[in-house]
Amino acid sequence: MAVKKADPREEILGQERVMQQDMRRLRANYPENAAYIQCYVEDACDRMDYEGSRMYDEHPDKYMMRKVCDSIHSQIRRDSGRMGVESGFCRRCGNLPDEALQDLIEVLFFNEVYRRRCRRRRAGCSQEIRGCVVCTGI
Repeated sequence: MAVKKADPREEILGQERVMQQDMRRLRANYPENAAYIQCYVEDACDRMDYEGSRMYDEHPDKYMMRKVCDSIHSQIRRDSGRMGVESGFCRRCGNLPDEALQDLIEVLFFNEVYRRRCRRRRAGCSQEIRGCVVCTGI
């Protein structure tokens, strides 16, 4: 009886699913403000996550990365003002001092970029490889 070899892509995908579940469990324990900001960070990273993105450069442009963080900060301030501090999900976010909010955004953003870069590296992706099961989520 021949032993069927597992497809390496399936193995990578299975490992990635376990890591994603672990990340979700840990993020469920984030403080309210951090969880709220994480949503904005993930949205910004999703928009930057494409083939050839500067997010995956060996040395990402510091100015570009800070500009993304500033954009997230502005969007949170606009939304917090529009929703009002009493809006439920993030009652305290509108009351965070600007410096503390900016610092938290930067920490969460650079962590998310690092996580995505690691995920792509684990999958052995380069910008020339198309159809990666990890990068495409298939």
